[in-house]
Amino acid sequence: VESHCEGSDPETCGCWSVDQGDYRGTIAVTAEGEECGRWENGGGHNPADYPHSGLEENYCRNPIPNYLGHRKAFCRGAYNFIDEPCDVPYCFPLPSSCDGMDFVTGDDNSNERKA
Repeated sequence: VESHCEGSDPETCGCWSVDQGDYRGTIAVTAEGEECGRWENGGGHNPADYPHSGLEENYCRNPIPNYLGHRKAFCRGAYNFIDEPCDVPYCFPLPSSCDGMDFVTGDDNSNERKA
């Protein structure tokens, strides 16, 4: 995945426009603090199937942006084996359409915050 945003730095942040599919840093815990499992240990995201997605070790990645609703880098928990979002920072500036977004889950909470 190519980077498509201003301020891109794939080693430290992921671009909103590609759902953090460009992130190549070493964060390896979920947003809830659970250790990530290794990609090659199963879970439907085989590194051989996504050769350009950086599925290395147990680092947070998004091999198929917006696949099954994944709007940010994620990993499969080492113990619960569920895909969980990671707390990977977004590269800034974000597009104005991102006002009100929850930057951990990617959910749009703009109506809640304006109330």
